[in-house]
Amino acid sequence: MAQRLQTMFSPGVISIEKKPNGKRVAKVESARYDSGSRNVFREDDLKDLVQISRVPDHFIFTVESVGALKPDVLFLEAVKVLKNKCNLYMDALLKNQS
Repeated sequence: MAQRLQTMFSPGVISIEKKPNGKRVAKVESARYDSGSRNVFREDDLKDLVQISRVPDHFIFTVESVGALKPDVLFLEAVKVLKNKCNLYMDALLKNQS
């Protein structure tokens, strides 16, 4: 069952750990590689053994650059733009309250 469960997810998501008693147990190795497939819930013998949930305030994203800026610089510049837009929005809200 552990091996079947492993095949239901993207490579790298589930690893199989061998216990001292010889039993093999599936373990989440890296949830980051999960593509969001829910194929495991189609399997009657596995669907009740798996719980998939999300952490509400946890985000994973990738920054790619094909231009002159490196990804880390591009990210910092994007944060500055976002901060300016938030300040502009907050100023507009405060003006409408008065």
